[in-house]
Amino acid sequence: MKTAKTAAQKNQRAEKILTTAAELFDHNDYNQITMSDIAQHCDLSKGTIFNYYPTKEALFLSLLNTKFSQYISVFSTTFNATADMSTDEFKKIIIDSVSSLFDTKLFLTYLRLMAIRTTVLNPGADAKTLELVNSNLSQSSTDLAVNISQHLPGIVPQQMANLFSAINALVLGFFINTDLSLKFIFPESKLPLIRQTVTDYLDGFFNNSLNQK
Repeated sequence: MKTAKTAAQKNQRAEKILTTAAELFDHNDYNQITMSDIAQHCDLSKGTIFNYYPTKEALFLSLLNTKFSQYISVFSTTFNATADMSTDEFKKIIIDSVSSLFDTKLFLTYLRLMAIRTTVLNPGADAKTLELVNSNLSQSSTDLAVNISQHLPGIVPQQMANLFSAINALVLGFFINTDLSLKFIFPESKLPLIRQTVTDYLDGFFNNSLNQK
């Protein structure tokens, strides 16, 4: 394959590497994938892969960053299309969005990567990638909280940020504790339990918020 010279060519190659890694991850456990596998499927040398991503962990952390941005984009679009909403309307959007995490390959990949973020990806990633990804995750979450609080009267951004953090921990905990982190297709029989658990948490959140007023 020809050498990438321009910034556009380099960005395109970096994206191709991430796409290839995602395709391999769709059918394999993280530990089964090597940088040599990714290089071979990209028709690149392993050295070239390392020029773009200094470690395997950095590569998959960058993939996590991409999947998170895609999820946030879909989530934001849903709220941007909605004017001021009731708490019931908000709950439905949240519950449907959480369900979509388990119901599509794109978002299931995100969950599988989140499951190994703290124990595998963060420790092995270089400082630059780690700082970039953590900054993006934090800023995107903050921006989303501010955006949504504008559509939900009576709820301030910090409350919304806390809510999203709690739901993310709840969903990820469920994913890990039910031994689903290595699954490539989520069993539909588990979705009702997830939806009910998130519903119960949202009910508690809004009851507590109203009682504090």
